[in-house]
Amino acid sequence: MKIGDFARQFNISTHAVRYYINIGLLVPTSRNNQFVFDANDMVDLEEILKLKQLHFSIKEIHNILSLKRISNFSNTSDANDYIDVLNRKKSQLLLEQEDLVRAVDSLHKEMDLVSRRVTKRLFKGGVPFSVMQYFYCPYCQKPLDFSNVKIENQQILEGDLACSCGYTADIRDGIVLTHDSAVSPYDYPDLERKCYKDLTPTTVSLLQKSYKWIVNHLNSINLSGKLILESHLNAFCFLYTHFDILDKNAIYVLVDCFPEIITMYKEKIDSLNLGLNILYMVNSSSKYPLKHGCLDIHLDYFSTNEYSLFHENYNLTSTIMPYFGEKSHFIGTFFFLKKNSQSFMELKKRFPQMPDDAFLQPVFKKSIQDLPISMMDEEYTGFAVNTGNNQPFPLCVKGEKLGLYSFYYTKV
Repeated sequence: MKIGDFARQFNISTHAVRYYINIGLLVPTSRNNQFVFDANDMVDLEEILKLKQLHFSIKEIHNILSLKRISNFSNTSDANDYIDVLNRKKSQLLLEQEDLVRAVDSLHKEMDLVSRRVTKRLFKGGVPFSVMQYFYCPYCQKPLDFSNVKIENQQILEGDLACSCGYTADIRDGIVLTHDSAVSPYDYPDLERKCYKDLTPTTVSLLQKSYKWIVNHLNSINLSGKLILESHLNAFCFLYTHFDILDKNAIYVLVDCFPEIITMYKEKIDSLNLGLNILYMVNSSSKYPLKHGCLDIHLDYFSTNEYSLFHENYNLTSTIMPYFGEKSHFIGTFFFLKKNSQSFMELKKRFPQMPDDAFLQPVFKKSIQDLPISMMDEEYTGFAVNTGNNQPFPLCVKGEKLGLYSFYYTKV
């Protein structure tokens, strides 16, 4: 019998048959450079497949076949040796069975825990009272007046904001909605989180390394009472995945140009019932209805990168410098590509508003050093070569490097 017929008879691949031959589990006759299989080979393969079903490893199967080939279990001693092997495997499987039962029980408990988190009463957060002191007109810097306010649990769920100069904003469902709503025609809300769901595990590990670098520096700062802002959340939101390890007494501000993105994150964070002071804001420019000098920490995790896709002047930090306080901190991670790489050209094609020097780390670093801030620390976190088939845009063409540069600056 030839190898193809032999493999089909046992419903396995010829590749598997050749593998068993190469390691000595099968020893067929060879004629004219072709393997010929007989009844003995069929018995051997039946034994191999039976032992595999009994969870024996290839090495263990080889040892058993060797014992059988030498002794054929023809006497009591040899048969007892085989029975000892079977008993040891039985004991091993019983231990594994106990572990599996415990694992299944733990899975049920974890499913129940997650289910209770999802189905518990949804906490509905609003604008915290502690943030009211920071609401100022972005144009004339006068304190904003509140009217038609609806309050629940010491948070503002509904209300109107106005300045004597004519500026207005709204609070709806606990979210500040400015009327600054200009959005690029090349941008859209990534509600399905396609940007990062298809990232390769290697890329996610690299992101995690940069996350830890940022967290370590944040924890070196007394965050209590500090106002921390993160904007441009359509791709990534660092704060959302780290609220549980950050200071509960800080004030967090989340800003994006899309109401859908802010609403999505608010609902996710509300469901966690963390009891944090969080201001949610929909605003498409860098003119926030906040007091100049109120910002203690600006978090920039891909924010500058996202901003640069739709603005000719991609230096996001320079546009919000008026909000920096005397000792503000600027911490984040910049994603960078090689100049004129295929990855860069693909981004440029997808986002024609992107400037020619975007996603270039030397240019980004120089633009930051031109500001009145001083470097405290930096790290070239590493590179990813295959980031995955990311949407709404590919972070990097397969085979080219995407680099991560983490930084920490302080205003001087």
